[in-house]
Amino acid sequence: MPARYLSRPSDSATVLQAYETTELGTEVGDVLDVVEVDRPGGWLWCRSATAEEGWVPSNTVDYL
Repeated sequence: MPARYLSRPSDSATVLQAYETTELGTEVGDVLDVVEVDRPGGWLWCRSATAEEGWVPSNTVDYL
């Protein structure tokens, strides 16, 4: 989990934002809907044509 999603004042941490670790497998030519952008982490939460969702590295897609 990225540290920016945690508040860590001591040895324990409190989650500040929900975080799902699922990655979405892709093939060249897939068209995805971008649902969420994590610019600092370099990931996009995407939905495929079959309604599957997951994180995709932003450097592997042509995204504006």
